[in-house]
Formats: sequence, structure tokens, C-alpha cells
Amino acid sequence: MRLINLSVIVLSSCIINTGSSKHDPPFKEGVIRFYTTFITPSNDTTFAHYSTIWYKDSACIMEVRGMNSYTALGKTTRTNPIQFYRYIDLRARKMWAYRTLADTAKAFKAEPLPDSTLRGGGWNFYTEKLFVLDREPVLLADTLENGITYKRARIHFTFERPDAVTEGWFIEEGRGTLFSYEKAFSRKMNWTMVRSLDYGNGLPKPWAIQEIRFLSDTVGGEEGRMLEVWRGRSRE
Repeated sequence: MRLINLSVIVLSSCIINTGSSKHDPPFKEGVIRFYTTFITPSNDTTFAHYSTIWYKDSACIMEVRGMNSYTALGKTTRTNPIQFYRYIDLRARKMWAYRTLADTAKAFKAEPLPDSTLRGGGWNFYTEKLFVLDREPVLLADTLENGITYKRARIHFTFERPDAVTEGWFIEEGRGTLFSYEKAFSRKMNWTMVRSLDYGNGLPKPWAIQEIRFLSDTVGGEEGRMLEVWRGRSRE
């Protein structure tokens, strides 16, 4: 029997470049979930992680999740328990950390919003300084999946090995680049990059897949209420 408890690791999904710009169409409200999966050549999943963001008017609540991996009798079970919540104010360029999503919760940490990775985990969707393309993308044929047409391009980031192969999938739904895995090229094409497939040199299947899903165009429920509560506290 093997029990592994991993804190949120700063992976490619956690440092992926996106951000807002005066050139972007305004993205005012929504619920977004992002996923990261690592896969072996034999098609075994070695890492699976997800987190949700509730965004409204330049502020958001972000789940910061860890990963528990439990193996017994040859079967592995993975869960992603919530470690804490981040409240991020993009206008003030500040963020606060809370243990629970409740009126009685008190921030245990408050700090400026960094342009680098988020210490402790999470996706710094707001910055565009980390993921920079070092060459012109190569457009590929469109693909259809679950009724959605995706634009595709072969891209390469400055931090990748020269022989790395990354394939980006984009949508044309006018969602801008605030929540997009890549920013500059996406803005140029008026697309949103919602999936990244990372291939090793010569491998027929990706070893890492990152994906963004837009779950809702409104924020309601307890998350919507707490978004307003924490917004008010941050401006006191």
C-alpha cells in the first residue's frame, strides 16, 4: 500500500501565460476550470490535477488544490482536495489567501500580485511574461470534437527544449485572452487557447495535456456571494 500526498506543484498549467490587455474583448464574468494531466507512453496517468476560478469584474476566487495519490492492490486513486482559496483583485494587483469559503474566514496571507509563479500553487492567468513564443506558429488543420471546431497550431515557447513539440488548440468564441494558455498569438488571431498538448521528440502521443473549460458565463451561489464579500473587505 502506498500513500502519496503532494502539495500543488508549479507545473506548466500553473505558470501558463495569459493576461488582460486594453486590446482584448472584455471578459466580465464566468466560471473557468483548468486541468493538467501527465501521461506515460503506455497511456498510464501519472498526474491529474484541476482547479476552478470564479471571475467577475477584474476580481476572482481561485481554488488552490493539492493532489493525494493512494495505491493499493495495484489500483491508484487520486483526489484533489482544496488547500485554500485565493481572492485576487486585478485592479489593485493584490491577493489574499483564505482557508475556507465563509463570512467568518480571515485572510492568513495578503501580498502583491507577482508576475512570476504563484507560491503555494495556482494559475497566474493574469500575467504574460512567462510563456513567450520564440518562433512563428505553424497553422494546422482544424479539428472537430464534441461539436466544437478547434483551430490548431504548432507552437514553441522560449523555455522549451529545441526539439520540444507543443500543439495549441484554440476557439473562436470571442472570449479574449484573459483566460488563455497563450496570449500574444491568440490576441493577434482573435482566438483563445484552451488546450495544450506537449509531445516529446518523435512521440506519437502527448505526455502532458492542459485544458481550460468555460463552465458558465455567470457567477452565482456561495462563490458569487463571497466574491462580493471579499471584494468589499479588500477595499476597506
